[in-house]
Amino acid sequence: MKNVYEVKEIQRLYQEYGSIREVTRLTGISRNTVRKYLRRIEAVKLGSAKEVIVRKPVPFKRRTIEPRTVARIEELLDSNKDKPKNLQFTAKKIWQMVVKEGHKISYTSVKRIVRKWKEEHGQRDVYIIQKPDGKRAEFDWGEVELVIAGEKGKYPAAFMVLNRSLYRFSRVFERETAQEVIQAHIDFFEEIGGVPQEIFYDNMKVVKDRKNLNKNFVKFATFFGFTPRLCNPYSPQEKGTDEESVGFVRNWVFSERNEFDSLEEANEYLKEKLAELNASPVYGRELVPVKALNEEKLNALPTASYNNYRLEERIISRYSLIMLDGNYYSVPEDCPGKRVQLKIYPDRIEILKEGKVVAVHKRLRGKGKYAIQIAHYLNTLRKKPGALAGSRAFQALNDTLKVVFGKYYTTKPREFVQLLELLNDYDEKTFCEKIEELFENGIIPTADIMRNLLQQKPIQYETFDYPLKIQIDHGDPSEFDRLVGVHRG
Repeated sequence: MKNVYEVKEIQRLYQEYGSIREVTRLTGISRNTVRKYLRRIEAVKLGSAKEVIVRKPVPFKRRTIEPRTVARIEELLDSNKDKPKNLQFTAKKIWQMVVKEGHKISYTSVKRIVRKWKEEHGQRDVYIIQKPDGKRAEFDWGEVELVIAGEKGKYPAAFMVLNRSLYRFSRVFERETAQEVIQAHIDFFEEIGGVPQEIFYDNMKVVKDRKNLNKNFVKFATFFGFTPRLCNPYSPQEKGTDEESVGFVRNWVFSERNEFDSLEEANEYLKEKLAELNASPVYGRELVPVKALNEEKLNALPTASYNNYRLEERIISRYSLIMLDGNYYSVPEDCPGKRVQLKIYPDRIEILKEGKVVAVHKRLRGKGKYAIQIAHYLNTLRKKPGALAGSRAFQALNDTLKVVFGKYYTTKPREFVQLLELLNDYDEKTFCEKIEELFENGIIPTADIMRNLLQQKPIQYETFDYPLKIQIDHGDPSEFDRLVGVHRG
C-alpha cells in the first residue's frame, strides 16, 4: 500500500506526462499499481468511492491500566495546584516519571488520563504544533523561578536547540544583557564542538536595533562565522522548535527541583538533566540527540578566543570601594591613584590598575550589596585591630574564619590580623582547607603554624620498577644435611 505522498506523486506525474509507462519509469512503481491508484483517484472525484488509500481495519485491544498507576498520575496532577504554571508536570513529564518508578503504561495512555482529569477539573490545554525544519539552531530567552540560597526569584535563562538533531542546551544567568546572550552562545558552541551555519531569533533588542541587526552582535556573529536570522515581527512561532523548547526544558528540569545553594549549583543540575534528556530517544527520530549531533554540519570553532567583556572606568571611594550596577566592590587600599579600570564579564569583574589585575570579584545580583575581601584592608586593620569585629569587612569573612575568630581570637584581634595577612600570598579556599585540617587534629591555627603548613610541599614518593614474577631456585636437600652435620647412608 502506498502512502499519501507517493499517490500524490503518481497523480502529479500522470497529469504532467499523460503516460502510465512514463510514471512507472520515473517512480519505479509497477504499471498495475499506478493504474490502480489513478482509477481510485477518478472514483473519488466521481463520488463512487470515499478514499483513494483504503486501509484495512486493525483490531485493537486496549490494555488494562493498573489502578495504582492511575492513582499515581492523578497524585502528580493534584500536586500541580501548588506550583507556578511553568513548573507544573506535563503529560510527557508524568509519563517519564511513572515509567521510571516501574509502572507499565504508554505515553498515549497517560495523555488520555491527563486529558480526562483536566476535563473533570475544568482545565483545557490548546496546542499549536509546528514541525521543525532545516539544519539550523534556534535561540530564545525565558524565565525560571528558582530559590537560590533561600531567596526566591525569577532568573533569565537562555535556551538553544539544533533543529535537526533536537540537541538542547540551556544556561541560567543573573541578568539579561548583551553579554549574557553572547556568553550563552559561546558556551553552546563549546559544548557541541562547532558553530551552526544559521541561528534564528525573534525580535530581541540585543540582536536587532529598530530596523537592522545590532552592529555589535553582527561583529560577534562574524567572529564565529554564523548567519543570524530574524523571525517576522510578532511571529516568534516561526522558530517553532525553540518556542516549544523553552517550556519543555524548563518543565523537564525544574519541575522536580528548583531550590539550590547557588546559581552555579543550579546550572550544574541543569547540565546533568539536559545530558540525560539529550541521551533519551525522541519520537520520530532514529538517533538520540547526542548521537545525531554528529550528523550536524557545523562550522569549526575559531582558533582565537572571544573576549566577552566590556571596559569601564571607576573612581575609588574613600572606603576603598568602587560601584557597579548599584553594588560595591573592594579595592586594595594601597592601590595608587583614584581611578581604576574594570573588565566586566557576565559572572565576574576584574579591577585593573595600569594594566595589572589588582582584584577579582564575583558579580553581585540586585542592588546595594557588597563584595569585600578583607585582605584589601589589612593595612588599616594592622593599625586598628580593635575595629575588626564591627567592620563590614569582618561580616564578609568566610564562615570558617569567623569561627576561628570567635573561638580563639576575640580578645586577641591583633594576632588574628597577623593570621589574615597570609591571605596576601594564598587563596582563601586553600587557606580555609588547611584550617579545617588543623581543627580535625585539635590544633589552634596561629600565623606561624599556618605559614609552616602552607609552605609544606607534597611528599614526592620515588618510583621504582620490580619484576612481576620472582623466580626462586629449588634447593638441594643434601646441602642442608651437610650444614647440620647429618650423614645419610
